[in-house]
Amino acid sequence: MAGCHRITFSDGTVMKVPEAMYYDFRVRTGDPVDRDHYEKQLSAHYYEYALDRAGRALAARDMTEAQVEQKLLSAGYPAEAVARVIEVLTRYDFVSDERFAERYVSGRSSRYGRSRILRELRLKGVSEDTAKEALDDLPQEDEREAALRQARKLCARRDLSDPDERRKTAAALARRGFSWDIVSDVLRELCNGDLEDDES
Repeated sequence: MAGCHRITFSDGTVMKVPEAMYYDFRVRTGDPVDRDHYEKQLSAHYYEYALDRAGRALAARDMTEAQVEQKLLSAGYPAEAVARVIEVLTRYDFVSDERFAERYVSGRSSRYGRSRILRELRLKGVSEDTAKEALDDLPQEDEREAALRQARKLCARRDLSDPDERRKTAAALARRGFSWDIVSDVLRELCNGDLEDDES
């Protein structure tokens, strides 16, 4: 488990200890250790160590509540301490799924459509309602312009008069999360442009 050490006691039981705590509360092989006493030592400090780990992670990049939670659980911190950390972080606005979603939409909307951004946000632990609310601020015209830019890049070396090439382009745009209405609209515009160029 990443960021986590395992301690095996003489009775064969195993305890997972977060890396930072493992070094600060280290036990050496062969040392007599009372497991209950050791667990109490760790329990008294889980919260402060977990909060520090979360703070360092958030200093590196913005994260959702679910991402912070998963990082701490993967590092070996117990669920009770993790829940307390999440509660404090959200209370003081260090973690905000709403803010994360707004920034994510802003950063991805120049290349991807609503459905893909929604799917990605859900995978990152953002609720569907929060994700949709952030996407509501994305003007449809902006999404169309993004699809048009991506279509032009895809069509740079394609002949849109070829039905197979049009289908490939449409599929590529759909994978980027653009709706069929937008895809068909921008391809119609590009195809008309090609026809006008041919006629001139």
